[in-house]
Amino acid sequence: MSYKILHVKGYSEEANYTYRRKKLNDFLIEKYGEENVTSFCILDNDINIVKQDFDFIIISAVKYLIPVIANINKNIPIFYDRTDRWSSLETPSISNPDILNPEAKQMEQYLFENSKHIFTSSSKLIDDIPEQYREKVTYIPNGCTLLPYEPVQKFEKRTVAIVGRLFKKVDMKYIIRLALTNENYDFNFYGFLDEKPYEINAFNLSNIHFIERLPEEGLHKELCKCHIGLVSFIDSDWTSGMLPLKLFNYANAHIPTLYHNCPSITDEYKDISIKDTEIETLDDVFKREYNYDKILADCDWNLKFTKMTEIIENSL
Repeated sequence: MSYKILHVKGYSEEANYTYRRKKLNDFLIEKYGEENVTSFCILDNDINIVKQDFDFIIISAVKYLIPVIANINKNIPIFYDRTDRWSSLETPSISNPDILNPEAKQMEQYLFENSKHIFTSSSKLIDDIPEQYREKVTYIPNGCTLLPYEPVQKFEKRTVAIVGRLFKKVDMKYIIRLALTNENYDFNFYGFLDEKPYEINAFNLSNIHFIERLPEEGLHKELCKCHIGLVSFIDSDWTSGMLPLKLFNYANAHIPTLYHNCPSITDEYKDISIKDTEIETLDDVFKREYNYDKILADCDWNLKFTKMTEIIENSL
């Protein structure tokens, strides 16, 4: 059966990114046909687009959502794919971007109340959903686009990979301490589009390197040459809900993840990761075995989104 779908997915500049919402949008188009999927980019598309009749609406981004909610047909079922604890962030007003307001919190509460079903990308994103709405929550963890893995020649110097974008969620002080105390390791940042943080400029560390953002295939090949993947978050309500995509990118490259301030990497992922408090030196990361295939067996995006759309279709 064919469905007409509205997917509120984010922002146009994310067209080439590998965020979950981008992968979901690609899946919807592949499954239902491009002519049946309206991909709405907040702040970029004409708001009148959302006034059409749809069989269902999937909302993947909450920032600047008020105009969308104000213009959609309230009889159309909404499905909320919660990939961040948006309510922990204050969002600039769409009418006055210089002034912060609690729009994200307001919109999340609306979605908790009015969504027909809620999906979360990490188990921790269920914790702050009010109890009366949890019966309509399904945990569908993040994943990746599986790429072929073959053992390759590693970098001659042991290398820690850090994949990501936003410095405001990254604990740079922790990374600097690692770099200062592990001069025998290189630390390669992949895909950081922001300016180099002042902390690194101040230290001018020779074993920290910034590498341009790479396409998925190129990044995978580069990660396969590394030895450790790093997740290093600041301690905040926002980051505590994140199950980072890089965890699965590292696993796909068969390198262990060392994580810091990421409670969403629970025992569920102990086969591919190790917590920073479990080691004394970086070399300790290699003192245990990891089972990447166990996690990779069901982390492909197509498996995740097939389950999601089955739940959606069965609830219509």
